[in-house]
Amino acid sequence: MWFQAALARAALADALIQANAAEREISALIAEAREWVRASGGNSLLLRLREAEVRLAARQDASLLITGRLEAERMYRTMGAPDPAARLARELAV
Repeated sequence: MWFQAALARAALADALIQANAAEREISALIAEAREWVRASGGNSLLLRLREAEVRLAARQDASLLITGRLEAERMYRTMGAPDPAARLARELAV
């Protein structure tokens, strides 16, 4: 249940970032999701939360987006998660 709660918050954070919602609201969701991840032990979700943080930070400094995406792509590949890594590679190619 805790992992599902964290996953739901991560999805909502992604949607709010796309909708250009307030940074404070998104940051609070990400922090809450991190707490649920800690409670569940579902650390595989931490990279997705980090990716959301990078997208949020890129609102202030666009260069952070490329750096963050490259970092996340490497981490996904290291974890053996080819689908998210391929998605980020496609985003970087744009």
